[in-house]
Amino acid sequence: MKQVEAELHKKTFQELTTDELYELLRVRSEVFVVEQNCVYQDLDGDDQASIHLWLTVADKVVALARVCPAGTHMKEISIGRVITTERGKSYGKQIMLHAIEAAVKHFGATLIDIEAQEYAKGFYEGVGFKQSSDTFILDGIPHIKMTWKSPFKRRYMRKASRQMDATFALEVFDKAPYVTVSMTRPDGSPYGLPLSLARTDEKTFYFHCALEGDKLDCIAHNPTVFLSTVTKCAPTVGPKDGCFTLQFKSATAVGKAEIVTDREEKIAGLRAICQRFLPHHMDAFDEAIARSLERTAVVRITLTEPPVGKRKQYDKEGEELKN
Repeated sequence: MKQVEAELHKKTFQELTTDELYELLRVRSEVFVVEQNCVYQDLDGDDQASIHLWLTVADKVVALARVCPAGTHMKEISIGRVITTERGKSYGKQIMLHAIEAAVKHFGATLIDIEAQEYAKGFYEGVGFKQSSDTFILDGIPHIKMTWKSPFKRRYMRKASRQMDATFALEVFDKAPYVTVSMTRPDGSPYGLPLSLARTDEKTFYFHCALEGDKLDCIAHNPTVFLSTVTKCAPTVGPKDGCFTLQFKSATAVGKAEIVTDREEKIAGLRAICQRFLPHHMDAFDEAIARSLERTAVVRITLTEPPVGKRKQYDKEGEELKN
C-alpha cells in the first residue's frame, strides 16, 4: 500500500493559530512527558523565537520539530523537540531534513547543534549529524550533543601565503567603493550586483534599496548572501619572472541578510551609509531622512563566519609579500 504523502507546515511562533499551538504542545507533552515518563518543563521560553515545523496526514500531526536561533536554546543554531508519532514511515527523517533547510534559509546556518537522546544517534547520523560530546544526563535520560556542518565549506586558497585574516578582510571591505552581494532567486537561479555597504561593527553591514525588487525577493526566499570585493588592482609585470600578473587586495564573506523594520535602526543604518560615502554632507542628513525614510528599505547583513582576505603585492625589492 502506497504511503500517503505528508503535508509540511512551517510557521514562526507569532504565525501559529491557537489551535495549531495547542496541538503541537499536546503532541510534545504526549511523547516527552507521558510516553517517556519524564517530568520536565517543556515550555522553556525558546518557542517564541523559533521556527516551528510539522507534518500532517489527514490533518493529524505525524512529526514535528522546532529550529531555534543561536543564543536561545543553545549557543549555536539548534533543532529540538523532534517527534514522530508514526514510526517506520520516514516522517522523522523528512521533518529533520525540512528543519535543516529552515535553519539554513531563515538563520543562515552553516553549523547546527542538537541534544540527541543517545539511543537515537544512528537516526541523526542518517541526516548528517555527528557526535560532538560525551554522554550526559538531561532530565534523567542519556543524551549526546551532535553537530551538523554545511557541506558547502569554504575551500582553502591554493596559495595559502596569500590568504589574510579577518582584520585585513574588513579593512578591504571598508575601503572598497562597492561590494558585490550574491544571492539566490526564488526559482533557484543566482543573482548578484554591486552595492554600497557600510560596516558598523565586526559582523554588521547595511545597504539601502527600494521597497520592492529582486534584492528583497531573494532575501525573503533565502537570506544567505555572499560578499566579495577587490581593491588596489594594478596590472603589472612580475619583477622577478617577467610574467604579466595582477596585484590586488580582496575580501570575501558569508552572511545573513534581513530587512530592518525598526525605525531607529533604519535611521542608524542610513546614517552609517551616508557617513561613509558622503561625510561632508551630513548636515543634510536629517532633512533627507524626513523626506525619504518611508520609501526606503534598509537591509542588515550579519556575517555568519569570519571574513577571509587575500592579496598579491610586491615589495620594493620585487619579492611577493607573504601573510
